[in-house]
Amino acid sequence: MNNDSIATKTNTEFIYQTEGSILIARFHGFQKPDEAAKDNQVLDQTIRQKRVRALLINQRNIKVLSGEMQSLILDNAAKVVDRRVKRVAIVMPEDVFALAAVSKIHSQSKIAGVAVQLFSSEPDAVEWLRKS
Repeated sequence: MNNDSIATKTNTEFIYQTEGSILIARFHGFQKPDEAAKDNQVLDQTIRQKRVRALLINQRNIKVLSGEMQSLILDNAAKVVDRRVKRVAIVMPEDVFALAAVSKIHSQSKIAGVAVQLFSSEPDAVEWLRKS
C-alpha cells in the first residue's frame, strides 16, 4: 500500500492512502481555532488535488473542545459535500469530555449524500472505507 504523509505545522497528521483514495486526518491534543483553519486548508487542498472520495477523521487522541471549536467543526462538516467526499469514517475520542462534544457535533451534522459511520478504532474505520 502506498501512503503519502502530508506536512502540517499543527497537531494534525494527514496521510493519503492511494489504495481506496482514502485521506486520513489524525487529530491530537487540544485543537485551537487558528490551527483548525490551517488544517481545513490542508484538508481542502488535498481532497481537491488527489480527488479523495473517502475520509477518515481520527479524533481518538483529542482533548476537550471549546464551544468555538465545536462550531467550527460543525460549519466545516457541510463542506464535505462540496469536496465530493462520499464516505466519512470517524474514530471517536477516548477522552470523556471530548467524546461528549464530538457526539453532539455528529448528531447535528447530517449531510445528504455522504455516508458517515462512527468507530472506536482506525483499522475498523479503514476496513469500512475500503469495502464501501
